Amino acid sequence: MAASEPVIRATALMGLRDALASAPRPVDLDRLLQYVGIGTELHRESEIELRRYSQLLELASDQSGIACLGIALAESYPREATSMIGYLIVNAPDMRAAVRSISRYVRLQVEAVTLDLEERDGVARISWTYDAAFHGPRRQLTEFMMALFVERLKQSFGNHWLPISAEFEHRAPSSLADYHRKFGRNLKFEAAGNTLSFRSDILARTNRSGSPTLFAILRKSAERELEEYARSTDIVARVSEKIIAALPEQVIDLAAAADALAITSRQLQARLKDKGTTFETVSGQVRQRLASRYLSDNDMSLTNIALMLGFSELSSFTRACRQWFGMPPSQYRDELRKGGSKGSGGTPAGASP
Repeated sequence: MAASEPVIRATALMGLRDALASAPRPVDLDRLLQYVGIGTELHRESEIELRRYSQLLELASDQSGIACLGIALAESYPREATSMIGYLIVNAPDMRAAVRSISRYVRLQVEAVTLDLEERDGVARISWTYDAAFHGPRRQLTEFMMALFVERLKQSFGNHWLPISAEFEHRAPSSLADYHRKFGRNLKFEAAGNTLSFRSDILARTNRSGSPTLFAILRKSAERELEEYARSTDIVARVSEKIIAALPEQVIDLAAAADALAITSRQLQARLKDKGTTFETVSGQVRQRLASRYLSDNDMSLTNIALMLGFSELSSFTRACRQWFGMPPSQYRDELRKGGSKGSGGTPAGASP
């Protein structure tokens, strides 16, 4: 599920029309979809920009008069499984396995959201956090995700429980009735994060209608999807691909790379920072790896390699090689040829693995 902007599966729209049907004020949902730039001809595997989806929920809440639309949407959402995560919950042997599945595979359904489970002193704490890449209103989206989490677990593991506490980043709504009904009475708003806390023993509840065999099969399938997702959405890999694609005609800068990815320079900087790196570091590492690969080919001249890496002069390439490998390119090529001067990891001294 890869896109320049974080996305959410179109299944998140299911139930919205029903949630709005009994609103105090009528809402033209198709018009709202058009206004925020979401198409009306969508299928389950379609992707919607998360920013547009969150804007839709906020606008629909304002126009309909349903203050807690996210909660209403969770309660109107189809009860049958509509996604990989849904099928995993339905077939999980116990609630703990279901929660761990939601946590691990949430990004197959919605990007830019991380769900973490921590158990300590008899309390399980589940937290929702947003990546820096997501820039959009959060209240209704957060309500929806957290309320749907509770709703799905109750459907498979029984209704007779509530979270022992709930915290939300946003301000308290004018009425807390819907929150009390869905999340209990121990609420905190304008908190540091979005969290639900449960007694850990609740997570031991079993699912009598689940299928352990099917659950195992689904988990293998989800793992394959997660691996594919990681390959397709790794921002460092995507930036590296854009840098390589631009060579040898040009060495693209931050602005050009961001433009190629259809995001702003600030967004790209933030996403790379989340990965613990910078654009300059990634660009240097890409050219260093290519230099090592090209220098291992004895048929390529140093001048051609320099040009392929975007250097206008051989002298500039030589200075870069001294910085990367601690030696000029001709010497580094000799070392590669004879397999000498190895670092402890089996790569020439100074080279990236």
